[in-house]
Amino acid sequence: MVKVTDDTQGVTCSRLPILMGVAHPKAQTRTEYGDEIKAKRAGTWIETKQNTWSRRTDRMEKMVIDVVLDDNPHLRILEGANEIPYIADDIPLACSIDAMAVANEPITFVSPANDDLCITGKFILEVKCTSSRRADLPLYQGPIQVQGQMYCTGIEQALIVRFNTITWEIEYWGLTWHQKTIDNIKTATKDFWDHVITGKPFDAEKDSDYQLLYSMSQPKTIDLTGNNHVGSAVADWVEGKKMREDGLAKMEQASEIIKPEMQDNEFAKVGDKKIHWPTRYYKSQPEKVVPQKAAYQMRQKTISIKDE
Repeated sequence: MVKVTDDTQGVTCSRLPILMGVAHPKAQTRTEYGDEIKAKRAGTWIETKQNTWSRRTDRMEKMVIDVVLDDNPHLRILEGANEIPYIADDIPLACSIDAMAVANEPITFVSPANDDLCITGKFILEVKCTSSRRADLPLYQGPIQVQGQMYCTGIEQALIVRFNTITWEIEYWGLTWHQKTIDNIKTATKDFWDHVITGKPFDAEKDSDYQLLYSMSQPKTIDLTGNNHVGSAVADWVEGKKMREDGLAKMEQASEIIKPEMQDNEFAKVGDKKIHWPTRYYKSQPEKVVPQKAAYQMRQKTISIKDE
């Protein structure tokens, strides 16, 4: 899907869960998202190639919308509504939408939680593809994003259609304008954008944030000997490193016993354990010249601890 919002001018609604502290555990932190926006504003951001999963879900979303229309003949999709950005008037927030639909007659959608929403007229249609089988609808899977979309478009009703890529089950989750959530979105967006513009750092939310918060190291030493908190952390780090090394060595020794017994068999079974030793196939690739890269610096992700 072609991106229609301008990340240099504001927050996009799909990232609102990050600002609200309800993002997926593997999602960016505020520090990481802010760093991305700063790089885009500076013109130094290198956009990554769309991955296979993302390309496939784009196609799945179109398919799901077709199914929704087939199941609900009184619905119609407004052409071109998904091709333009919708920008809030008073905060740096924008969105694109999967579709804008119109219900010509009242249609009641019932969610798996037995909540129902009767929709008439114009509404936002947001499709989410997932392989998760959880029964609820987590806030990072559409509800917060859709509240932001309502604010940007002025449309006060929406339908999240969740498609399970494993079971092919389609679920409907209806939402309406929720003023308290909208107010929280406005506050979080203003605060986030203030940090972006002023350069004020966010509080670290995970280990990788420190690489961005303290991006350059200085050739000097700080003595943390009297800090009991750090002393305990150092002991934990050394113990964890030893456990990892011992574990890897143990696995390697086990592999040296298992592989000669498996020989050229791809699979083996030991009790209730299944062993897999596959062959990896590599396609031939044409010779290519790697373009020159400009010099840059970045703080390492990991620390090292050694005896004095």
